[in-house]
Order: sequence, then C-alpha cells, then structure tokens
Amino acid sequence: MKNQRGFNLIEVMIGLTIGLIALLAVAQVFATFNQQRNTATQTMEAQSNGALALYLIERDLAMSGYGLMNLQDCANIQWYWNPPGCTGGGCGVQSPLSTRPLLITDGGAASDQIEINYAQSTSAVPGSLLTQDQAAATEEYHLASTAGYATGDMVVVNVGGSCTMSQTTDANYEDLTLFHATTSEYNPAVAPPAGATGGWDIAAKDDLLVNLGTYVSKRYRVSSNTLQMAIFPETGTYSTVVEGILLLKMEYGMDTNNDDIIDTWADGTTAITSANVTQVMALRVGIVARSPLQEKDAVDAPAVLTVLPDQADTVANEELTWAVPDTHYRYKAYYTLIPLRNVIWGRA
Repeated sequence: MKNQRGFNLIEVMIGLTIGLIALLAVAQVFATFNQQRNTATQTMEAQSNGALALYLIERDLAMSGYGLMNLQDCANIQWYWNPPGCTGGGCGVQSPLSTRPLLITDGGAASDQIEINYAQSTSAVPGSLLTQDQAAATEEYHLASTAGYATGDMVVVNVGGSCTMSQTTDANYEDLTLFHATTSEYNPAVAPPAGATGGWDIAAKDDLLVNLGTYVSKRYRVSSNTLQMAIFPETGTYSTVVEGILLLKMEYGMDTNNDDIIDTWADGTTAITSANVTQVMALRVGIVARSPLQEKDAVDAPAVLTVLPDQADTVANEELTWAVPDTHYRYKAYYTLIPLRNVIWGRA
C-alpha cells in the first residue's frame, strides 16, 4: 500500500494567504462597483426629482391665466366654502382669490412660492351679460345666453370690478336662467355672508357673468426639502408632490415698454396688478434637487450652483447662484424659461 501524504502547515498557510488575497481583491472590486452604483443611483434620483418638479410647475404655468382675462379689472374674487360637516372658522367666507394668472411670493435667500390660477371650461364660452337686475345676491341669473353653461360650473359675476364666485346648481335653458342655490357648498345661505366685503354685490343688468367651468388655483412651495402643493378649494393645505427639492426661485420676464421684448427680470417683490399684468410675458424658474442619501466622503462637485443663469441679453444683474450647504450630497440645478401664452393673448 502506497503512503498517503497531506498538506503540511506551511502549504496550508500559503494557500490561505493566496485565498485571502484573492478574496480581498474581489471585495475591493465589489466595494468599488457598489460605490459607483450608489453614485449613479443618487445622481439619477436627484435628476429625476428635479425634472419632475420642473415639469409639474411648467405644466400649470402653460395654463396660467386661461379663462381669467375678463376678470383682470377685479382686484380679487370673493368666495364662500362650507363643505358638509365643516364647522368653525374654516367654513364660510374664505380669503379672497387672486385674478392674476400667477403671483410670486419672494423668499429672499430662501425658496420663493408661486400661485398659479386658471380656468378649465369645456365649452370655451367666456360668459354672458345679465339681462335684468337681481333683487338679491342669492337670486338666479337671467342671461342673454346660457350656451356653454352647465350645472356645477364655477361662475363669477363682475359687478363693476367687484367679483364674486358661486356654483351653478340648475338651469332653465328656455328662460335663459341660471340658479346658484344654497345646496352647493360654494353658495352662501344669505347675502352677503358675515364679514364679506367687496363681494356678493347685487348684480345689475349688463353685468358680466364669467363662466370658469372648473376653477384651478395651485400654490407651490418648498418645505422640509420637498416640493409641496396646495390646490383649490383647500388652498391652505399643502401636500408633498416631489421629494428632495431644496430650492425654488422664480422671476417675471416683463416687457415694460410694450415692444414685445422682455426688458426686465423682476422677482416676487414686484407687485403684479391690473396695470402691469399684461407686461408679464414669461417666467424663469430655477430648481435645485438633492440626492436622498448622505455619502461618507465629500462629493467632488461645484460648491456654488447657478440657479438662474445670465440670459446674455440687455437685462443686467439677472444671474442667481446658490451655495451648496452640505458637500456630502449630490445636487442638480434645473432651469427653464416658460412663455406665458395666455397672458400674451391678452396684450394690447
């Protein structure tokens, strides 16, 4: 019988050493690959969040002002809301709504906020004149034409620049009459409601009843590193729509000399009124998105991001930059310029 000989201790140690070296190399390759994968994932997360946030705002801005041109002489719209089961101070008369297509609230060094308003009438009928006086603000509307109006439409009566919103509850198309009964949560039981000023006036013959169809008012803000939105009628209740958004900055592009060329970029400290609303031709929007996970090592990236770049035109001092607060995250700045087509249509 032949002698059988195994590995001695030295051979075993050499084999283990070679195996450990190979295992260490594999682990190093795996760690490098995993880091690269995480980097790509974090970068893609920031890019997708920023693109989505910009898309949501841009989509609403494309509609801003639609259906509201006949209300631009009104400083605001008075309205009432008392949903079923609602009690307390949140019911009844609400804070007035703006008739402006969009309004920026300047945040200084922090994020701006924006309010975007428009209507969605399926009939595209702008409205009709009243053919007789109302005896009371709650009385039905007698119109020159009821074409395009439907039950449930939001309508606004313009009484000499004082605007009041209500909701149609029924119609008599033969008699050209629209009703806004108290069965709707938007119609007060009495007129004017307690505390209401500048609205619920008694309409007279030849006042305009504007048909909004569906009224849309959206408000965007950045809070707790998220883009949040509130929508009519709950204009004070914000919900998160996109995570990982750190900054939102905007500027009006204005044509102050009516030559159809933007000559001024104005931030939210500029008041938009009936006198200058048609000067606003476009909006510049800048967004900064951040990756969700903090990385162990500092990221090799610019410490200052350009949020609103120089347009290389005759308008000066328009560039806006932002210092990165924590270099252990990945950031992506998005920027776009959005023409306001519905405001342009209303220009002289």
